[in-house]
Amino acid sequence: MQDLLYHALQPHCFVIRVPVAVVPPLFFGEDWEMCITLAIVFIVAAAPCGLVISIPITLVASLGTGARHGVLIKGGVYIEELARVRQSLFWMMSSIPGD
Repeated sequence: MQDLLYHALQPHCFVIRVPVAVVPPLFFGEDWEMCITLAIVFIVAAAPCGLVISIPITLVASLGTGARHGVLIKGGVYIEELARVRQSLFWMMSSIPGD
């Protein structure tokens, strides 16, 4: 899937980056440095490798945030399973019911 996405999007991204970097400074008097930076950000954001690396980074960040708040999560699979949770129950005392 990533290769298909790469071959479909990458040529267009390189064609679009030139007008993003050149047109605003030439015709609207924008800052060259800012427009070139925006063109580079566009290339990085449009690259499919960002999609591939974003999932593991998100899982690691979730595990770290949970650990900082005192929640021990066994792995990323359990974080993904939370997407299917429709209802949750929290006990007002400091223990889980049934302990």
